[in-house]
Amino acid sequence: MGGVAPGSGRQVSFGSFRDLLDEPRLLTLIGQALGLRPLDAERFVDAQGREVPLEDIHFTLQGNAEWQAQVYNFYMNRVR
Repeated sequence: MGGVAPGSGRQVSFGSFRDLLDEPRLLTLIGQALGLRPLDAERFVDAQGREVPLEDIHFTLQGNAEWQAQVYNFYMNRVR
């Protein structure tokens, strides 16, 4: 699952991250933060049309405390 972003402690597992892929706010975050667009339910591409592995997207978001907190909040809103 990778390391925890500095100072956060609010990591979302890869399985939970996958469960959030129907969350419009997560798709917006992925687009704005990483410059990726959805290709279908679980695939994303960069500006050149190259597919980016979902695991890489999860790892990148979890490696930034601000993005990690947003993903965590999306997850907590879903499970409440």
